Amino acid sequence: MYFVNTWFTQEKRQRYSWTKPGDTGQYQINYIIAKCRFLNSIVNAKAYPYIDLDHNPVAANMQIKLKQVTKAKLKQHWKLDRLKDPLLSMEYRCAVNANMLLGFEVLLILPVSYGKLR
Repeated sequence: MYFVNTWFTQEKRQRYSWTKPGDTGQYQINYIIAKCRFLNSIVNAKAYPYIDLDHNPVAANMQIKLKQVTKAKLKQHWKLDRLKDPLLSMEYRCAVNANMLLGFEVLLILPVSYGKLR
C-alpha cells in the first residue's frame, strides 16, 4: 500500500488538504492509498483548493488498460451410458476401426508424396 498523492511534486496550494480555522496553517491530512499493482497506472494525484471549505478534495488521475475477458470453453460431455447398448457399441467399434485403417493408409502414402515435393 502506497500513499499516492505524496509521490508527485505539486505546488503548495495543490498539496494541502486541510486549512486550519483562521487560515493559520495548511496541512496534508487526506491521502489516496493504492496497492502496488496499480502504482504504474496512476498519472497524477493532487488536492483541489478551489472550493471555499476547510477541507480540499483529493483526486487522482488513472490510466487503466483493461484486458479482454475470454469466455471459458464448455467441456464436451461424453454419453458413455449409450455405449452399454450392444448395437451402438458395435457401430462405434466399426467406426473407430475404419478411421484407424484410413489413418494408417495416409501414413503409408505420406513418404511417397513427400518425395515428390523435393
